[in-house]
Formats: sequence, structure tokens, C-alpha cells
Amino acid sequence: MKQGNDGITARMNMKGEIVIEKIPTHYDANTDLQETQRKLFKDTIAQWNALSDQEKEEWREKASPYGLTGYQFFISQNMPHIATYKVTIDNTGGASLSDYQILIAINNDTGFFADCDSKKAAIRIYDSDKTTPLSYWIEEWDTYIKNARIWVKVPSIPADDKKYIYVSIDTSRTEDASDGDATFLFYSDGSDTNWENVQYTTITNNFSDAILENTIRFYNPTNSDLAEARRAIDLGVSKYEMYMKFRTVSLGERDQSFVGIFKDSHSNRYTQIYLPTNDNQSTAKYRVDDSLYVLCSYNEGEVYITKHKVDETDTASGMAYYLYSENYTLLGSAIGKAKAYGSPSGNANYLYVGDGTRYGYVDLRMKYVFFKKYAATEPSISYTKE
Repeated sequence: MKQGNDGITARMNMKGEIVIEKIPTHYDANTDLQETQRKLFKDTIAQWNALSDQEKEEWREKASPYGLTGYQFFISQNMPHIATYKVTIDNTGGASLSDYQILIAINNDTGFFADCDSKKAAIRIYDSDKTTPLSYWIEEWDTYIKNARIWVKVPSIPADDKKYIYVSIDTSRTEDASDGDATFLFYSDGSDTNWENVQYTTITNNFSDAILENTIRFYNPTNSDLAEARRAIDLGVSKYEMYMKFRTVSLGERDQSFVGIFKDSHSNRYTQIYLPTNDNQSTAKYRVDDSLYVLCSYNEGEVYITKHKVDETDTASGMAYYLYSENYTLLGSAIGKAKAYGSPSGNANYLYVGDGTRYGYVDLRMKYVFFKKYAATEPSISYTKE
């Protein structure tokens, strides 16, 4: 066999034939992911070495049923896991979108939750370059049935095309980066202290509710005219959707609570939905030009999500109402409706919550409310593990 300087070798095989071969070049794999894995492995070994003899013995006892050494079991349980999921935003047939909120729906995905070690803090989301962080908010994180709803604010989505973003998973992360304020046009939850006390409604932030923790409670147990509260909003767009998660609690009075998007105090209203606060009432209703219409059946005390779609440029048919169960099963909808009352025009100024029939009784517990941009053609979202 003869080897040249260029790594080419020539040899004669058993048949007397000359075989020319190139010796494979050996190199040390050095991708960013591999380097990260090496560092994490070294860090985990350092954690093992820092354990006392007693602590190592405890790990040996834990490992015994699995046929592993204490060291092997410790590494398997403490070595951070890294994974990446590619999210496809298919905007075929749609217009270009900017700062648009998309929903990544994780449904019964045991693999995704295993990669995350069931920790919300493990995830971060990046733009197409895999380095620019994107704002996101986790609406749902159910480690039992392995469901999640993750809203992401995407800076730009091209028209009639696809775009890719990435969910990065690193179980060594400890801080949850979910941020509703940074993700949506407007966001409010139990930490929001900027609701105004209009008339008589008592607002209690972070109200402890056995069903909805960390809520805002809109409460008035007496017969008072116009018991309601409001929150100033400044959306900056004319087409949007509002989502609110809530439940109403009976005060033993025949009354209704309401949620509405108003131009001003009362004269001009884009949307308004009415919710029973008594077991004797059984339907949710919506308002169109000062008349009420049944949306769907409603059981006081259960958790619901209401969605309002608003097109402020089309007060004749640009409103829509939806009511969902807590798991987003659609219970009823009313699409292509006119504004609720008066002659609203221009950007809405307030979100109102309160008594709907001027009898004062209100007990509505809100988990969160958020506003997102609306698109006539919604992009479809899917994801795969890389």
C-alpha cells in the first residue's frame, strides 16, 4: 500500500486489482448543540463530585431498583435535557402580518412535556434566525393531559407564504419567561391594579377562588344602580379579538353581569355580552342595537371563555361573539353582527365589567383578559421536533 501526501492511498487487493482510496478525515464534532451538551454533562459530573458520601449513598439506594449505579442514576435525573421544535406558520392565501399573535396548540403530546420535564420555565421561543427571542404567553399548561396553549407575538409573517419559528427547550432553565403584557395589544390578570371603580362595584385583585386562582373579582352584593368597573385600553388598531376567562357566582338575585368593549362611558358600545348571576337564568345573551339575543345556554358557577371579534370600521356587521367552555369547546357563536349600542367610531377606550340590568348585583371572577390582532385569513400552525 502506498499513501500520498493528499490522503489518497493505492493498494492491491487479493485479485491483483489496484484500488484507490481516500482516507476519511477525522475531526472533532463541534456544533453549538454538541458543545452545549458537553458543558451540561461536565457540570452534572461536577454536581456529583460535590455530593457528600452520605448523599452519594442515598443516590445508590434510589438507583438499586433500576439496576444502575448511584452515579448513573444521578446523571440521568440531573442532566438537563435540550430539544428544539420547529413551528410552521402557513400563511398561504393570507395578507402580510406584523406583530401578529399566533397560537401554538399542544394537544396530548407526552413527548413535548417529557422534553420540557413538564416545566414551563424550560421553553424559550425564537424567530427564524434561531437567535432573536420572541415574546410569548402560556395560556394553558396541563401536565396531566399534556396540553398547552402558547401565544407568540411574531414580528413579521409574509403574505401567501410560510414562516418558521423555533421553540427551544432547556430543562436547566429556572425562570418562566411567559409575559402577557409583552405579547398582546392589551393584557390584564389578577396582578392588574389599574381597573377603575365606576359607581359601586368593589374590585378585589388576586381574589382567592377555589376554581380560578389569582383572579380579579368584580363584586357588589347590594341593589345599586350601575354597579360596574372599567379598564382603559389603548389598542392602536381597528380590528382585534378579545378573550376573557371567567366565572360568575350566584348572589341569589335575578340579575345579569355584562362584559363590553365601549368607545366611551356608555353612549357608544362596540360589543356587550350578558351573563346570568342566578341559577334561575340559563342563557348568555349578546346585544345588537340595544336589543338582546340568546347566544347559548349558560350554567352559573362554571368556568367560561368569551371571545369578542371587533372591526371598528364596520359597525353594521363587523362584530362577533363566541362562548367556550373552559377547554375551548365552542358552545355558541353569533357572527357578522352590528355594534351593540349608539354610534361608536374610532378606537375603543374602555373595557367594562359589571351589572347588566341596573339592579346592582355582581359577582364575576376574571382569570385574565387579552386583546390580539385579527386577520381575515388566519395562518395555520403546526410543529415538529427537529
